Parts: sequence; structure tokens; C-alpha cells
Amino acid sequence: MPYPFGFYLSKLRYGLAMGEIQVPGGTLPRPRTVPVNGANIAVFEFGLEPGPGVQTVLLMHGFPDDHRLWSPLIGELAEDFHLVAYDSRNAGKSWVTVGGLAPFVIEHLVDDVYAVLDSVGVDKAHIVAHNWGSVQAWSAVRDERAPKRVQSLLSVSGPDLRHYRHWLKRTLSNRQTRLQGLGQLAKSWYILFFQLPKLPEIMLPKVISGLRTGVQEDGLGTNAARGLALYRANTGIRKVRTSEFLPAARAKLQRSTKVPALLVQPIQDRFVSVDLAQGVHEWAPHTDTLPVHGGHWWPASHAPELARITKDWIGSHSAAADVA
Repeated sequence: MPYPFGFYLSKLRYGLAMGEIQVPGGTLPRPRTVPVNGANIAVFEFGLEPGPGVQTVLLMHGFPDDHRLWSPLIGELAEDFHLVAYDSRNAGKSWVTVGGLAPFVIEHLVDDVYAVLDSVGVDKAHIVAHNWGSVQAWSAVRDERAPKRVQSLLSVSGPDLRHYRHWLKRTLSNRQTRLQGLGQLAKSWYILFFQLPKLPEIMLPKVISGLRTGVQEDGLGTNAARGLALYRANTGIRKVRTSEFLPAARAKLQRSTKVPALLVQPIQDRFVSVDLAQGVHEWAPHTDTLPVHGGHWWPASHAPELARITKDWIGSHSAAADVA
């Protein structure tokens, strides 16, 4: 059912508290709101205007961040690219207009990706994603629209959900790899905690800043509480009910993708094991891996390094992708 008036009032207060967002160098965003499948998605453009010869980079943040995670990287890339960042459902200045978990299933999140690209008037883009942004991005590149719309993917600290489930089943069923699977389960303890009713909403706003290293933002606690729906809709054991108020998702996910991908692996990541890369080539054959030194929020703490890697990656995957 639609949300009550009190929800929209609290959302307005949160939006006003966030204020205007700037990136290093004083660059202001070019904002817009995109309605899609029971949500209003806040989209922000930076850097060059889209046009011939200009590469578009779509930046997809994770949990519990919003698009401001990318502020350091935007400061590094704004002179060279058309940059598009957006707040995922229930993060930052985006909000859902339909109650329940149905608006958060992965197919609707994939539709958001293509709706954002449509809204800024570009046919193709490179994706740079982190954490839950990567989870969504991997599904997006498996969508049937990807070959014509996504030039490449650079993913940090976030697996494809289907791959994650298959990898766990495979490693846990093999005595030689069982410790790898158990190690990742230990890193993923919070996923089970997030399925509990009410307690995560109470606890997360109080402790979330302590889980971060070198990155502090206002609104993290609110983002965390609102973002729990991502986990409950896509990683829980409960069946998510459809909603009569929600249009059917357009996304049609395939078993594999041929989109070129770079899997960046911070080796000190407390939540995602580098072992998760095993088997990726079975369904994403054009994937390279790149271990880096850093923790889970490496994209913000090592923005200059990520900028260099991004420029090199896009530079080597632009010409071929421009051939329709």
C-alpha cells in the first residue's frame, strides 16, 4: 500500500537536513528526479556535458551510503567524463512510493539503472559500482538490455547475487573449499542480523559510523535503517509479495554476460572475500580481477588510485564498445 503522509514529512525533513551537495573543487551537481516503478530516484550529473566523444560513467553506491560516497572520485574525474550518480531506492534523496518489500527486488533495481541512463539522454555508459551498487550492477549487466547500453563494469566489493549463492553452495559442499565458504559466511554475519524485525532499525543508526574507516557522512544512520529493505527483499528466506500498486519490472536477467568487467578486490575487506571471484568467468568470461590494498570503503579512502584505474580501464574499453 502507499506510504502515509508521515513518511513523506520525515523524508522532506531528511532532504532539507542534507542540504546542497558539493564535490571537491566546488563542483555543483545538476540534479533531477526520475520516477520509476514505485520510486522517485534522485539523479545528479557532474563534469562534462554528454555528447560525441564524451564517455559517460554511471556511479552506483552501496549500503549504507548515498551518492556522496563518490564525492572524492568525482573530484578526480569531473574534467574528463560525463559523470552520473544516483541515490538508490530509500537512500539519500530517493524514496519509494509503495510500501512493503516488493519495490526493492533486484529486477526493479535493475530497471532503475536503465531509467537513470534514459533520463540523462545517453545510449551507453560505463558503470563504476561499490557494495550494493555492485550487486545491482552485476544484475544489470546480465539484463537483456546490457549489450547495447553498458560499455563496461568496474565493480568493487559486491558480488552478483546469483553467483554468491552458487559459490557458497559449491564451496560448502566441498571438503577442500569448505573453509572458504565458512570464512565468507562469517564476513556476512550482518545479512542474517538484518532479517530480524525492528532490532536492526534501532541498532544501526547508533553503530553504523563506527563500522566505517576514514569516511564520515551525515545521514548514514537514516540510510542504513531505510536500506534494510534491500537485504530483506533479496537475501531473506521470506517470499516477497507483489503489490497491486507496483508495475511489473521490465528487467529480464540472463544467466551470463559478455560485458567487459574489472573486479577490484580490496584485500583487507572485512565483508567480502577475494575468494568470491572464483567461478566468475563461467558466466562473465570477459572479467579481469585486480587485488588492491585497502578496506571495504576503498573507493572513498583511495579515490586517486581508483581514478587512475578507472581512466585506464575506460580508455581500453571505449573504442570497441562504441561500435554498435
